[in-house]
Amino acid sequence: MALVACYIPWGFLALLFAVGIENGMAWIAAETMMYLNPSLNPILYCWKIREVRQAVKDIIRQLNCICRCLAIADLGVGLLVQPFYVAFIMSPLIEINGHDVFSVLQVGLTLCWCLGQVSILTLAAISVDRLLALLLGLRYRHVVSLW
Repeated sequence: MALVACYIPWGFLALLFAVGIENGMAWIAAETMMYLNPSLNPILYCWKIREVRQAVKDIIRQLNCICRCLAIADLGVGLLVQPFYVAFIMSPLIEINGHDVFSVLQVGLTLCWCLGQVSILTLAAISVDRLLALLLGLRYRHVVSLW
């Protein structure tokens, strides 16, 4: 039903375009509806099919630990690295001597490197986890464990 609801406006506009009637905003709205269909399907599957809903809940529970690590690393970049970068950029305006600017730059770059690596490695761990889930199928729960 979602497929039909999302594609009917596009089909109607295609017929109007064939007879020479054109409306740019209507095309944008119709294409948006058409592109919305693949986004609606997983939501509808989770809503209507109990097994899919349970599988999604299990995946979310398993990924919580890894996603927390990613969130903490990204929060660290925002709360620690960005202020050092702002201090470095603003150093000519507030007239900090060269040695202090170099120290601020070193601390900021070290934090950036460490937290950036944690973030990238966490994304890699999530990718490997999802790949294993696809390859192992039903055996995934028995083979992969976070604890």
